[in-house]
Amino acid sequence: MNLANTTRKQLLTEVEALRDRLTETEETLEAIRNGDVDALVVAGPHGNQLYTLTGAADPYRVLVEEMNQGAATLSAEGVILYCNRYFAKLLQLPQESVIGSELHSFIIPAERNVLAGLLQTGQSSRTAAEITVQTAHAALVPVEVEFNPLPLDSPAKVCLVVTDLTERKKTEEALQERTRHVEEANRLKSQFLTNMSHELRTPLNAVIGFTGTLLMRLPGPLNNDQERQLRIIQSSGKHLLSLLNDILDLAKIESGNLKLRMEPVICQSVIGEIATSLRPLAERKALTLAVQQPARDVVINTDRRALSQILLNLTNNAIKFTEQGSVTIDLRQREDHSPTLIEIAVIDTGVGIKSEDQKKLFQVFMQVDASTTRPYEGTGLGLHLSQKLAFLLDAKIDFQSNFGQGSTFKLVLRAKPASLANP
Repeated sequence: MNLANTTRKQLLTEVEALRDRLTETEETLEAIRNGDVDALVVAGPHGNQLYTLTGAADPYRVLVEEMNQGAATLSAEGVILYCNRYFAKLLQLPQESVIGSELHSFIIPAERNVLAGLLQTGQSSRTAAEITVQTAHAALVPVEVEFNPLPLDSPAKVCLVVTDLTERKKTEEALQERTRHVEEANRLKSQFLTNMSHELRTPLNAVIGFTGTLLMRLPGPLNNDQERQLRIIQSSGKHLLSLLNDILDLAKIESGNLKLRMEPVICQSVIGEIATSLRPLAERKALTLAVQQPARDVVINTDRRALSQILLNLTNNAIKFTEQGSVTIDLRQREDHSPTLIEIAVIDTGVGIKSEDQKKLFQVFMQVDASTTRPYEGTGLGLHLSQKLAFLLDAKIDFQSNFGQGSTFKLVLRAKPASLANP
């Protein structure tokens, strides 16, 4: 009797188990009919096997499986309901091991809160971020994850696309390292130029000074040939000193060590100094050096030395490249513009610049005519340095040129009215 009762209980248990399995099977079939299931993992004698239900013949399935990005569908809780081969390969796991896992288990702990926020947002709108995945072999992989909502009445609520950023990060690191090397090389170059300029200026100033003393005839009288030769030495020394000063200023600008001293500056005063210093050079070439400016003082808050150097370079260039006619420095204050603009134009009747050569103008050490037989001296530093200084002054240099007719270089500065130009 006891044996019969035991057998009956066992049969009832097995029947109940069969009924539960039948119910589970019916629910699975219903889910398959409704399209709620993308794939099944079936336990078999040779381990778990992954079966996709729509078949590889479906074009979208082929497309997703062959993507060079990871793709997956997720439940609202972050359970992976489906993934393609690339996603599983990224995690260094077979697909059947990935499906059914929680996505956060593959994310480093420090970023799981970020993932939770992305998953929440991704159920209603697109969102993306960079996070770090930890593979089955504990390798850390930087990835970009993009979450998009799935408008389906199914467990799959979010579509996930994963992009491996490993190569991109390596490239970025290589570029950053190269940038560091370039910056260090520029720093060393600027330091070298600064040191050399200082070393050369000391003896050069002595040469210019002693030459001036001799020309003043303090040690004794000079004949005409001696005076002519001393003036050549003096002129060459001043030219070389000017070049060294340009190189030193350029090195300071590139290294970020050029300090500006902003103060109210009367533009007419600076222009007057430039005209006075360069008028003898213009007269030697039988050129007219004219100045056009308003009677009322035009005041700007700027660095006087930088402004003077820009105008000196522009005017000197105009005289250099003009063989006949005139060079005019024209000052205008445009109060019709907000903010008020101050324009200082240097206008010449010189050789002009061909359109195909104009792109070379502001390049360092670049000249329109770079041949060794060119008729004009220069290193190609003046305009490049002037443009750099203009940028530091929050200004710009515009130009117009017609070959054979002349050029106009205009320095445009934003300025406060004279009454507001306080230090």
